[in-house]
Amino acid sequence: DCEGTWGGSIGVDECGICYGDGSSCQSSGDLNGDGTVNVIDVVMLVGFILGTDEPSDTQETLADMNSDGLINVIDVVMLVDVILGGSR
Repeated sequence: DCEGTWGGSIGVDECGICYGDGSSCQSSGDLNGDGTVNVIDVVMLVGFILGTDEPSDTQETLADMNSDGLINVIDVVMLVDVILGGSR
């Protein structure tokens, strides 16, 4: 299952989130939920890192571009890469 239990019954939602309810289908990096990943999302991410803005639970998940449980400059670099046409 999604927790790594062999033969377990915990599944993922249509977004691929363990225990998900389908509400997190926003694209990684789309922090303002407008359907586009752009410089506005970078500004929001930097605000989260500097502590000038507090992310919602959904924004925190979307901001963690490398899924390491941290929001930091590595996520900014990855987000900029997405905007410049790199991989997601």
